[in-house]
Amino acid sequence: MRTLRHAVLTAFVATAGLMFSSCGGGISGSVPAVSVDQGRVETAELASASASLYVPNSGSFSVTVYPALAHGNVAPSQDISGSNTMFRSSLGISGTAIDRAGNLIVSTGFLCLLTFPHTATGNVHPTKAICGENTGISDSQEVAIDPSGDIVVANETGGFDGLGNILTFAPSANGNVKPLFTLEGAHTGLLSPVGVAFDAAGKLYVSNFDPQSITVYAAGHLNGDVAPIATITGSKVGLTGVGGIALDKSGNIYVANGATGGSVDNFVAEFRAGSNGNVSPIRKIAGPRTQLTGPLGIAVLPCGTIYVTNVGTAPTGVGSSVVVFSATANGDAPPLRVLSGSNTKLNSPRFPTVH
Repeated sequence: MRTLRHAVLTAFVATAGLMFSSCGGGISGSVPAVSVDQGRVETAELASASASLYVPNSGSFSVTVYPALAHGNVAPSQDISGSNTMFRSSLGISGTAIDRAGNLIVSTGFLCLLTFPHTATGNVHPTKAICGENTGISDSQEVAIDPSGDIVVANETGGFDGLGNILTFAPSANGNVKPLFTLEGAHTGLLSPVGVAFDAAGKLYVSNFDPQSITVYAAGHLNGDVAPIATITGSKVGLTGVGGIALDKSGNIYVANGATGGSVDNFVAEFRAGSNGNVSPIRKIAGPRTQLTGPLGIAVLPCGTIYVTNVGTAPTGVGSSVVVFSATANGDAPPLRVLSGSNTKLNSPRFPTVH
């Protein structure tokens, strides 16, 4: 069985040495021009919440934080790293989310879900650590907060026949605790799940790496062998190395594809809300001008601006970046902004969040 982590490691070797809905960027410099109105939409949306971009870096066992409008080779405003964070002892770092209380939740590679104040920086201890055999955590990937405030994580391996599962923990969970709910079994359609996201109605969306599919589940707490209400997969879907998943305010579904390392596989696809079966994406961002090189994580603002992480080459982080696209980007469209360079401290970034 292929897993995302194995494919990403393979892509690191293969690429060594190689150096979507309406709003715009409003950033000066080498980025494409956008209308004043477009720029105001995004800038106002981000500024109203003093939004930040949180990026987990698997190559350096860190979470780096930037203003959401950051562009270029800029240093992070926060850098959570060091032995006290438990990132390295947890054998990796994968996903980030902000809970209802404003805490930063970090999923680590194999062992834990860790909680930090969203303002944390430096070599700090987590305030809570969900770790241990009872948790069932095994190769955790993307993490999300469900409509009730619970913590939901994609567990790529473990569970039913080692095919992966979706674990849900209470926001107050700490220590070696069992999950509140576990979605797993032969009828779930889960197989190496890596991405999780919720729409406004509370439905759960999961990107599955091994069969290259998106499975959708009814709103509510999901426990046991629950079948999906929709499955997006097939030749028209076109997924070859699916990573993270996100939704916009209209319920359109976005996925990053690029974990296999081939240039033809580097794209962002958007599927219409309510999609099911072997359907074509309604939009695909792909081509040399996009600067998509191993896209893995994705975050989409309500106004439609798209953030994508490029994993780069481990262990150096060469080629690691965050590229940001206009909500109307399509085809071989250049990004509005690119966050890259040694000052950024990006090193194999995975599943980000903007909050």
